[in-house]
Amino acid sequence: MKSQVLLASLGLTFTVATFGGARGQAPLGQPAVSAESPAQGVVPAAPAAGTPTYDRKGRRDPFEPVQAVQPGMSSPVIAAAQLKGILRGRTPRVLVETPDGLGYILAVGDTLGEGRLIEIQGDSAVFSVPTRFGATNRVVLRLLED
Repeated sequence: MKSQVLLASLGLTFTVATFGGARGQAPLGQPAVSAESPAQGVVPAAPAAGTPTYDRKGRRDPFEPVQAVQPGMSSPVIAAAQLKGILRGRTPRVLVETPDGLGYILAVGDTLGEGRLIEIQGDSAVFSVPTRFGATNRVVLRLLED
């Protein structure tokens, strides 16, 4: 019993010494700064001098996530898209290019804009596109022959 109390006391002493005790108390060796008075001599950190920047030059920033619909743009229209290729394999996929020049690789069940790819055939891809009235239309994109 005495050994457990001694061990608990040592653990508590170590914790207080390491983490500074009560909440909001500055760690040992650092001055406490109150929220009411601004710290004197504290300068906000500036970006590092060697931080790289990206010049867009009219292009999409590759470091930002791609959004399907950006402000001011409508969603990709399946009927206006072109089927560029079909990848055959364990999981067949199609290569689709939208009118704005963006390409997508889709598998059955994937969505593009308002349509869902429901079937991949030998030379075509079939999309299911919902209408405003709750029904669905089938849109078939075929490979262009050279």
